[in-house]
Amino acid sequence: MFNMKKTSLYLLLAVSGVMSACDNSDTDVIIEPTDPLPVRMEMNELTRELIYSTSGDLWKIKNVSHYPGGNLESVSEFTFNASGALTGARIDVENPDVNWRVAYTLEDNRITRTDEYMDEQLVQYLTFTYDGNGKVLESLTWQDVGEGHGVVPISKTTNQYDANGNVTESKIYYYNTGTGQHVLLSKATYSQYDDHLNSEDFFNVQIHNPLIKLFVNNPGKFVIENGNQVVGSTDLYTYEYKNAYAVKKKTHTTLHNGETGSYDTHYYFE
Repeated sequence: MFNMKKTSLYLLLAVSGVMSACDNSDTDVIIEPTDPLPVRMEMNELTRELIYSTSGDLWKIKNVSHYPGGNLESVSEFTFNASGALTGARIDVENPDVNWRVAYTLEDNRITRTDEYMDEQLVQYLTFTYDGNGKVLESLTWQDVGEGHGVVPISKTTNQYDANGNVTESKIYYYNTGTGQHVLLSKATYSQYDDHLNSEDFFNVQIHNPLIKLFVNNPGKFVIENGNQVVGSTDLYTYEYKNAYAVKKKTHTTLHNGETGSYDTHYYFE
């Protein structure tokens, strides 16, 4: 049996850090008002809590990793201007040794660029391209790699969607400074969607672009393969529902070497 705790946390962070596409293109609200309201997700030893402002906007995301020796907490906080418009986010705000923030550029209520700063120094920026439905088709991460290459798109993510607005394929590329071209690193495919409203996207809020989401419904299968088309793992999902939303997801994972494991994810609404 492989380490499901480590694997599931890696998948959550990797997937949520890479993808998503906005269903609502006429607002910069991170989470649209719902009844009930999503408040907490629990997965193995990870708990994620969504904290809202008095005006109902998503204000903070609190992650708690539970270990035998204690808990590790991290809080990210979104920032707004005097008119209530989203302007950026601060990461790990309760850690006095961390000065890490992002600033958003919005056009037509979509984030088109995110600048990332460490100790007030720009370390990278991301750009986003959308289709006519407000879905992110491509995101690029730009960095100054030095050695005469200057600022280059060190990584690229492309997404494809079905007719319902669910992501079906997401490809990640890295930049080859020798050729000046992007090379496929991995491909993720999603399939076997149900007809219930997706729950996980409420909680997989991306700091670099919190307005975008990947899913309308809940996928039943997730496969990830490397750039050589070798399958690394396959996840099969089953769900329990309450009203319109999934409140529990069971993940059964099979790795390329045949090892298997499973874990549950719970979604809480109030």
